[in-house]
Amino acid sequence: MADPPMDAPSITYELAEILSQTQVNKEISSVMRLRVGEIRVIVQGASLSDWQKDEIADKVRAAYPVPENTYRLYKLIFLPQPPGIVVCYTGMEKEEGSFTVATEEFGGKNTPVYYLQLEGQAYTYYWYELLNGGRASMESVQTFTEDLTEEFRQEYPGVEAVWRQQSLVKGY
Repeated sequence: MADPPMDAPSITYELAEILSQTQVNKEISSVMRLRVGEIRVIVQGASLSDWQKDEIADKVRAAYPVPENTYRLYKLIFLPQPPGIVVCYTGMEKEEGSFTVATEEFGGKNTPVYYLQLEGQAYTYYWYELLNGGRASMESVQTFTEDLTEEFRQEYPGVEAVWRQQSLVKGY
């Protein structure tokens, strides 16, 4: 698995190129690098059969824009004034766009929501924290969680919730 260039001159050059292309002449507040570790699909619906749940999960996985045996990386560049700049690597392909962050109720608590625009495609990701290994370990995993429920309501009337979670590892 090849990673994008991460040495200091490459990062500096890449950031300078992105900033000049977007005509942003402001200081960078911070940069957050995230690598997608695992994709999880959660399907809920009491009236759905197991095969319907599996069928929905297969469709969600098939629609994920990352081929098997490759990776996805996000670089979020926070600027003093929104929007920020997002660079997304899928394998060796690079997409650029913008993002904003807001707070919404999700899972019974106020949660950061990242609104990404990548080359004409809009994504809404809830920054959600999962406990990994149960309560005893208290080890947490951050995820970008997408609510895909509306995409399946017409075809599967019994669907209550469909979520795609990208578990995230900070840094790469």
